[in-house]
Amino acid sequence: MEYTTVVLPVAVTAAAETPDDVRGENALAVVLPVAAAAAVANLATAFVVSAVASASETTTDTTQVHKYVGGDDSIGVQHFKTVHQNQHQQGALESIMASTRVSLERATCIESLDQLITKLSTMSDRSSGISPGFDCIDNALPWNQIGVFPQYETLDSVNATRGIIPLPSPESALELFELIKFAWQTRLDYEACNTTESYCSCIGNWRPNQNILKQICNQVLEQVMAREASACLRAQPDITRMWNEAYSHDTCPLPDTMDCLYIDSLIRLLTNETYLDSYIQAALAATSTIDVSICYLFYTDPKAKYILLDLLPYVAARGVKVRVLFELAIIESQCLQMPLDTSGIDRDAPLHLPEGSPPYARGAKQFRSATELVREFFNLTSGMNIEARYWFARDKACGYRIKNHGKCHIFDGNSKNGKVNGKVIAGGSNVAPRPGSLDT
Repeated sequence: MEYTTVVLPVAVTAAAETPDDVRGENALAVVLPVAAAAAVANLATAFVVSAVASASETTTDTTQVHKYVGGDDSIGVQHFKTVHQNQHQQGALESIMASTRVSLERATCIESLDQLITKLSTMSDRSSGISPGFDCIDNALPWNQIGVFPQYETLDSVNATRGIIPLPSPESALELFELIKFAWQTRLDYEACNTTESYCSCIGNWRPNQNILKQICNQVLEQVMAREASACLRAQPDITRMWNEAYSHDTCPLPDTMDCLYIDSLIRLLTNETYLDSYIQAALAATSTIDVSICYLFYTDPKAKYILLDLLPYVAARGVKVRVLFELAIIESQCLQMPLDTSGIDRDAPLHLPEGSPPYARGAKQFRSATELVREFFNLTSGMNIEARYWFARDKACGYRIKNHGKCHIFDGNSKNGKVNGKVIAGGSNVAPRPGSLDT
């Protein structure tokens, strides 16, 4: 049997070099049969491309909406109109999130949370939202099946109009902050009755200058996700048997089995110091396509802003097709966390770019939120050779929302004669790794 190397996501960021590159002394790789390697590589590309392949230029002509939202034309047209009708409400929600700040002081936190909750509860239409948030079960929205991933269904309407940040309804935001208030009050009560400890086991030490509210918010969002998934799973007949069959020794290799796959190879491990130079080198060397799948987006990170606003547009202008997939759940949560954010406007350290790189220009702009950065990216790349879409999918069988945790950058991921040429940066880097963090 013939074997070859293939790049798989790992806990640290890795770059897979083409066969022409020099073998590193401390490199690692995964070795698979050629047929399996080609399948994995094609799957990695399809994972990014499947959600962006149908994207086209924005239109306000409702007669062509079926190209973007799919399904029955009348349903697509109606939902397209609903999206545009909800834009005003979406803007009002984002404005409240951007203009409100919740106090992190124990004495005033509950009061400021109540003020935010009052603003949300008095909005004229709390039910309107382009994104259903984590309420994807049994709703009437037009879901479509992905051809290469039959276990998923996508909500194409979140991509019906380019540049719109498809937020959930104000009602969803209201529920979130009511849960945050309850969790905060619970922890304050815990602290009041425990004089020897200033923390509870689920949150860790409450240190000075620590943004406890953002941690609580993340916990609440995870609980909402788990609540929806649990409700679906409990409704499935014979779930224990299904689970045991899905996660058996036959389907999940043991660590001892995986050990034999790691040998001396062409994979090169990247560090924070070498990441950006390697990324720029791979992007400038690309001749056909760059496919990017992003999970977390850090709007104060100069490397991430440089890649999105300077490097990728520069490469696209040279004729390379660029496709970017954003995880909408992260954009939603970061927008809803704006009242809890204390970072403010960032002050970038100078970027040291290799010779021949496009200048750090648009990326130097300061942003107050992830939604501002995403909107800037859409505005900048309108009309360019760049397709950008949001990932929004649910499990076809159970109906709960699926979060895309995939983080990869595929440069010239074309398959020729069963082999993939080019480079892949994969792992936990998101757009770029932050100093002192693996960003997994």
